Amino acid sequence: MIEYYTDSIKEKDGTKTLTYDFKSFADIGLLNLIFVEPLNSDSFKLEPASEQHQKNSYNMNMFLYQSQGMKPGEEKNISLQYKRADERTTAEIMEAMAGDAKKAGTVKQNEEKMPLWLVITVVGSVTIVAAVLLIFIMKKKKVKPVKDDASNDLEAKKSKLRAMLVEGSITEAEYNELIKKLGGRK
Repeated sequence: MIEYYTDSIKEKDGTKTLTYDFKSFADIGLLNLIFVEPLNSDSFKLEPASEQHQKNSYNMNMFLYQSQGMKPGEEKNISLQYKRADERTTAEIMEAMAGDAKKAGTVKQNEEKMPLWLVITVVGSVTIVAAVLLIFIMKKKKVKPVKDDASNDLEAKKSKLRAMLVEGSITEAEYNELIKKLGGRK
């Protein structure tokens, strides 16, 4: 692989031109020529037109030429022309764009970041409100007092008497008399 950078670009009336002539010096199985359109350029034109067009990882236009089985002495001639008012190189433009992106990213991160005191205040406030609500709900739910064993025993006896009355094993008069003896009312 050979990368070739040139300073042989000619400029006339704001239009930049380059004629690239490649002459094979050996048998070449596959020749790939790639031209990258300079950033901020207008009216970019290649002669002959490229066989393929792609965008690279920097979103720059790439124009591809392929030749298979070139023999020694064969030639590939390509002319390009474009206009660009910006005098900076593509590398300088990319560096400036990367610097702007870093600055924009830093500003954006700072704008999105919440101050620590605000986070602590919000979390603390929500926790306190939740605790107060929980205490309020717990106080609302009254725990039923547990009856002592004597009252539980009395209720069990009354329940048995009612069951006996329903079965018919005792009369209503007997039921009333037994309830009175237990010390309760009907």
